[in-house]
Amino acid sequence: IAFTNSRYVMIPAAIHLTRTATGIDAEAVLVLADPRSGAIAWRSYPTATGTSVADALNAIIARVLPDAQ
Repeated sequence: IAFTNSRYVMIPAAIHLTRTATGIDAEAVLVLADPRSGAIAWRSYPTATGTSVADALNAIIARVLPDAQ
């Protein structure tokens, strides 16, 4: 943050993975924070399911940032 002079940073505050009969369930807590003031500007609790951990995490990213794929 100090090197890029960023105003906001997205923090993956928590990720919870559960193995199910059909694959992996993933739950995340994402926070958009202002590192200068410590204020939280936005938070999200997306969930997704995938056949692997990578698929589940990619599905979470696609849910929150659909244009990132």
